[in-house]
Amino acid sequence: MPLVEKSRAVVLHTTRQGDRALVLTVLDEKSGRCGYFLRRVGKGGTSAFHNLNVLDVVISSTPSSSLPTLREYTPLFSLDSLRSSLSKSSVALFICEVLYRGLRSGD
Repeated sequence: MPLVEKSRAVVLHTTRQGDRALVLTVLDEKSGRCGYFLRRVGKGGTSAFHNLNVLDVVISSTPSSSLPTLREYTPLFSLDSLRSSLSKSSVALFICEVLYRGLRSGD
């Protein structure tokens, strides 16, 4: 029986798994730095997973799987100015990289 939780997460890093899946490294308010698996992502469906996006997420974890599955996600803020400004984007990328490299997994 899967355990379902709601949480808030900040996207730190994304990695493509095949054609239609992603592995997200996030900073979660309950678990700290952790990874989530997301299935069925189209080519245009990755816009919610830019670095430093804040998401409301619903996570499903099973004892047999080491990586929880992301079932639902909703972006909380529109970060359009962060994506369009080169200086803001550079600072955000630096901050995100420092967080990704500096934080340890919550396991």
